[in-house]
Amino acid sequence: MRPIAHRGCPAQYPENTLEAFRNSAPAVDMIETDVRRCGSGELVLFHDETLDRVTDATGVVAETPLSELREASVLGTGEQIPLLRELFEVVPSAVGLNLELKARDVAREVTEAAADHDHDVLVSSFHPSDLAAAAEAGAETALLLPSEETTPAEFDVGAALDVAAEHACSSVHPHVSLCLETDIVADAHARGFDVNAWTATSASEIERLRDRGVDGVVIDDCEHAALCRDA
Repeated sequence: MRPIAHRGCPAQYPENTLEAFRNSAPAVDMIETDVRRCGSGELVLFHDETLDRVTDATGVVAETPLSELREASVLGTGEQIPLLRELFEVVPSAVGLNLELKARDVAREVTEAAADHDHDVLVSSFHPSDLAAAAEAGAETALLLPSEETTPAEFDVGAALDVAAEHACSSVHPHVSLCLETDIVADAHARGFDVNAWTATSASEIERLRDRGVDGVVIDDCEHAALCRDA
C-alpha cells in the first residue's frame, strides 16, 4: 500500500506547511493537502474555513488577503500558510500530490497550475461537479466518500461508485470506517477504481486496511509509512 501524508503528517509537523511537506516527502509516496482561495484571490493550502484552530490569527480564509495570511503563525511554529505554487517547489517531483478542493471555484485553476509541473497529481473532492470541472481541464480525479454526516450503515456503495464512474474518476477515497465496515474496497476494485483510505491513525487500522486490499492509506504519522509498505 502506498503511504499518503495527510496535510504533511501533523503528528510530526505543523499541518499544511512547507516544513511539513518538505520533511514528510522522503517518507511517503504522496502528500495530501487542501486548496482554498484567499481574500486577495491566490490559491493557498489550508484545511479549515477559518484561521482560528491552527493559527494565532482569526477570520475567514476566503475573506483574508494573502498579506494578512502571511503574518499568521501556524500552531506557534512561525511557519506561514503556503501558496499552492510553493508546494511544487518544495516537494520532489517523484512524490505524488493529492490536492483536495476545499473551495468550490478552484478546480480549473488548480488543474492548470499542476499541469506546469512534473508531479503526478490527483485532484479530489466530495463534490462531483468540482471533479467534473477538474477532469474537463485535464486532471486525474478522485471522489471523496462519504460526507461526514453519513454512517457506513447508511451509505449506498453502488450509488457512490456510479457517481465516480459518471465523472471518470480513477480512484475513490473512502473514510477508513467505510473501508472496514462495507464492501466498498472489493466493489471499487471490481469496477476498476483504486482505493485510498482516509485517515488511518493506528497500526491496527493499517493492518486491517491491508487485509481489505486498499491501494493507499492516508496517514497522520510519518512513522506509519513503513507499516503501509510492509507486505
